[in-house]
Amino acid sequence: MRLTKWLPKPLQKFVRERMTVYVYTYGFRPSPSVVDQALRFRVGDRYLKLTADHRTALYDMISEVVAYDCYQLGRVRWSDHGERRIVDIGANVGVTALVLSQIPGAQVTCYEPDP
Repeated sequence: MRLTKWLPKPLQKFVRERMTVYVYTYGFRPSPSVVDQALRFRVGDRYLKLTADHRTALYDMISEVVAYDCYQLGRVRWSDHGERRIVDIGANVGVTALVLSQIPGAQVTCYEPDP
């Protein structure tokens, strides 16, 4: 049930802009003074870089996908040949897609419904 539908319009906007980020990103509080952020990180022997706006908990996402291997990609054994078609539904800012794109022969297609 959507509790925000019972709130007045100005309060709905406040909740959507301020509280949603807090609820879904482990307590991350965005800084309105930061316009965008860029982080460089390592996957295997490659260095990758991602840029996102100030509302994104980019450091937390990279830690979750790369350092903590939340999708257990390290356990998957990929053969050295062949094509792989990977679909990322709910791609967010592309952390997982960027990591998956490093798999030899991978073709990653991403869908993200939230603009």
